[in-house]
Amino acid sequence: SIGYLKGLTELSLEDMEVGDLLYLSALNKLTKLELKKVNIPNLGFLQYLKKLTVFETDRKAEDESNIGIFEEMQKLKELIYPIGDMKIIKNSINLRTIGVDASKLEALEYISGLNITSITIFNAASEEDAKSTVSEFKKYFKLQSYGWQQTWKS
Repeated sequence: SIGYLKGLTELSLEDMEVGDLLYLSALNKLTKLELKKVNIPNLGFLQYLKKLTVFETDRKAEDESNIGIFEEMQKLKELIYPIGDMKIIKNSINLRTIGVDASKLEALEYISGLNITSITIFNAASEEDAKSTVSEFKKYFKLQSYGWQQTWKS
């Protein structure tokens, strides 16, 4: 049982079947959670992880109906998740690093008051599209780093 791991502060799961992830809600001391090559059914499990400062994944949840959960996660400094509608994180004052869904990017002006220094771009149609997204962010932020997942054909 994962209950034995309640004191865990960091967890990284990669390339595995993990089910609904609700069992992670018992790990309420987690400050860092990485899910790489992991299918995420929905984001509901995050509502119990109030101490998270880092949440990183390389894919979207299958059901994003509870994506608003990110608004409540005030301790987050790094949220590497493909977010399109920036209004979702407009009150997340501690965020420095975010993931951006280039194919659905909107409402960038809503987060212009945040201190974003790094972005990871998801779902760009081309390298030009990724660079264009970086340019949009540079209008509002002094980026120290940026990168993207190449999902287009070279």
